[in-house]
Amino acid sequence: MTDHTVTFTLAGPMQAWSSAARAAARPTAEAPTKSGVLGLVANALGRTRGDDITDLAALRFAVRIDRPGTHEIDYHTAGSGPFPLLPGEVLRDPTLARTVSRLGWQAATRNYAPPRNIEAKGGTLVAKRPEHGVITRSHYLADAAFTVALTGDQDTVATVADALDRPARPLFLGRKAFPPAAPLDPRRHDIGDQLDALAAHPAHRPAEGDTTVYLEDPAGEIVADQPVDYASRRRTGRGQRRHLIPSPTAAGPQTATPADVDFFTAPATATTFTEFAARPANDPDFFTPPQD
Repeated sequence: MTDHTVTFTLAGPMQAWSSAARAAARPTAEAPTKSGVLGLVANALGRTRGDDITDLAALRFAVRIDRPGTHEIDYHTAGSGPFPLLPGEVLRDPTLARTVSRLGWQAATRNYAPPRNIEAKGGTLVAKRPEHGVITRSHYLADAAFTVALTGDQDTVATVADALDRPARPLFLGRKAFPPAAPLDPRRHDIGDQLDALAAHPAHRPAEGDTTVYLEDPAGEIVADQPVDYASRRRTGRGQRRHLIPSPTAAGPQTATPADVDFFTAPATATTFTEFAARPANDPDFFTPPQD
């Protein structure tokens, strides 16, 4: 049976992909991971964490880095600070109510903290020690764009393509706070060669220079990125190799685009905006009025 391939774009203001365990530092890989992408696909199909993913795990995975983006880090603190209380919460605590009546509403605060550092006092959870805060650093990619290829049997590929085109639930790029910037634009290809399929899918605002593609290869570097079960977050190893596509050595014919046109300073020869915008950028008199 001939393999088929679906390609689609993952682009957004922020995205994060990691196969590492979640801790105080939340890292991101330089490109989407197979476990992360198949999780996105399972979400588009409307599956839950406990559903079987054998059919998805059997798909071959490849990803092209169209635009690597910028590696950013967010610094977070959780707990140890005060938060204001609602009037009802103050009235239910006679001691706090007397304090507020004496000092004003600025005194209506409680300290909060991570679960392991809180205790109950008068029915309210407060920090055992205000300095017991948790510091985390979340890594993510800003303004990155990738094209993904999933290859397998025709029925599975068709099901995945349809789900990505009409997802059962909102999709996100690695973390729930990171939605895609646009629809994923899934495209089906009746071929099993992932490089050919990726070449047929235009890059989303590509960066200059060589292009990196990561392909599954049993003889390649082992990465712990083959999902087995999302409920237990269990993954196994898979082979992966890096393929480099050189940048073109010579530029093709240049055509004028809206970005090439100065829409704010029209030359004297342009009688209408449409006429001005339609003039080619290589016109020697593009910005120079004719001489009498």
